[in-house]
Order: sequence, then structure tokens, then C-alpha cells
Amino acid sequence: MSEYPYGTSGMCSEDTGNSGGSSNGGNTGSGDPESSDPDQELSSGGGASGADSDWEIRGCADYGMSQSDCDRYINGLTFATIGLDTIGAVVSFFEAAIADIFMIAATSIGGPEGFVVGLYADVLIAGIGGIAENSAGWLSVATTLFTDVLAGSTYISNRGLFVGKDTIVATRNATLGMIPESNLDFVVSTSQLKYDMDRYNGVKPGGSIHVTNFEAMFDQVFWYDSPLQDIVNGLVAFRP
Repeated sequence: MSEYPYGTSGMCSEDTGNSGGSSNGGNTGSGDPESSDPDQELSSGGGASGADSDWEIRGCADYGMSQSDCDRYINGLTFATIGLDTIGAVVSFFEAAIADIFMIAATSIGGPEGFVVGLYADVLIAGIGGIAENSAGWLSVATTLFTDVLAGSTYISNRGLFVGKDTIVATRNATLGMIPESNLDFVVSTSQLKYDMDRYNGVKPGGSIHVTNFEAMFDQVFWYDSPLQDIVNGLVAFRP
């Protein structure tokens, strides 16, 4: 179990697009953008060079916090994030179960017309359950953002702004969770909770992406650590 689930000790989280400075050295992922360095030109091309031109505002020390306080806050925020995402997953489970039962019953009784009624009921149920689920989801985005900032995954330097992958994943999933469809909500919520636990257990390395690294940002938003990738990986794992 990783002691620093949403960042590594000493604020050394891995960057996508970081060709200089600190890195965690051991957190690489097969097939993920964190295993490459597509933004080398950010630190090597143009402008002044040398140690005097390199600066960054990154992690607890640069915000005047001691490492012990930093660790305590990071751990507290981590467990808050996992708790909020667990609430979202539980709510979405019951939401999807009720909507599916209503859909089956309505279709069995009313045929195609009943199916349409079931769809309307699905949207209504997703809207009601979404009050709690989406509130938990966006609170989770906030706790994840603060965790990434304290852990040094989201920071600014002479090379620009880097955003933590945990924040990107949480924001994407919270946005998808706004779609009023119960089964989609359940898939997204469980995918987010799975990501939380993978990070907590050290299965996924996390890291950072430079905001101008559009290829890595696109991949992270639309594929890596997404519900769709989880579904595809699950199908591959259980194929005959």
C-alpha cells in the first residue's frame, strides 16, 4: 500500500513533458502517456538556459508547509476523496438498479410505449439521484485538486503550468456524471472509485501533464483511466 496515494513522498511526482527537475524514478506505466516525454522542447528550446532560469512553485515546501503537515493533509484529503467517490458509486448503484427494474417492468407491460416511459423514468431517477451523486463527485474533484497541488503534481514553473492526472481524471468523470442516465452514472462512478483504489494501492503512478501537451491531454481525457478503457480491458481479460 502506497503511503502517498495521490502523490509521492517529497513532492516528486512524475511529469509528462518534464525533461528536467525531479521525478519519482520508479513510477512508469506501460502504454500510458506518463511513460513518455513528448514535451522535451519545453525546457530545451528557445529562451535562456541554465540553473538560474529554472524555477518552480511546487508542493508543500513552496507554500510554507512542513513535510509532516503536508503528509497529514494529503492523507486526509485522499481518504476524503475515496469516501466521496464511494458515496457516488453506492448512490449510482441503487439509482441504476431502480431505473432498470422500472424499465423492464414498463417494457414488459407496455411494449415499445412502455420502453419510452422507462426512458423518461430513467432520466427522472438519474436526476434525483444525481443531486447527491454529482455533489459528491464535484467535492471529490476539489479534494483531488488540493491533493495534487500539495503533492506537487499540479504546479507552475518556468516551463509553464502542469496539471495532475488525478485532477484530470476526476474532472472528466464528474463531467460525465452530469449526463442523466442511471447506468452510465454507475459505470462512471465505479470507474472513478477503481481509479482511486488503484492510486491508493500504487497500481497507477499518477503524475502531471503540461497544459500545452495537447496529445497527452487528449489521450488522458478521452482514453487513459477512462470508463471506456476499463470496459475494454475487462472484455479483453474475460475473453475465451
